[in-house]
Amino acid sequence: MSSTSPPPSYSPRRPPPPYEEQNSRNAKKECSMSEHNYKVSPPPFVPLSGPSTIDVDQLQVVLTTANTQPTTVVIVQEAKPAPTFASYETFCPTCQKPIHTLPKYVNGALTWIVFILVLILFFPLAFAPFCLESCKDAHHYCARCNTLIGIKKRIF
Repeated sequence: MSSTSPPPSYSPRRPPPPYEEQNSRNAKKECSMSEHNYKVSPPPFVPLSGPSTIDVDQLQVVLTTANTQPTTVVIVQEAKPAPTFASYETFCPTCQKPIHTLPKYVNGALTWIVFILVLILFFPLAFAPFCLESCKDAHHYCARCNTLIGIKKRIF
């Protein structure tokens, strides 16, 4: 296979030539700074909360006030200790009605302790505590509004 055209050039591209206007402006700034022997600090930080304009040459900042939104207050109600691991009847403070709780089992301290012990003794069964509800803590939720009512822990 013969080719009549030469292979493409692989030389790196050259940077664009410097811009004369920019170079002359930078030279003037450097000259004026060296004569007065002072440093120019960067413009101050302005948060992006509202429209603002910064005149860098004079280092003046003009801000417009932003509308403030009303604050939201969140009231956190801690869950009480539950009397049992099974579902029980109680009063929901959110629904204001008597309900039967819905227990959901989550990994707790006992789950991790049994995991570590079984991992040391017989590692093929080390993940069994994560499958057994008898090793997990019970979080009781309201069946109507899904509010956390109580927590029953196996240990600690």
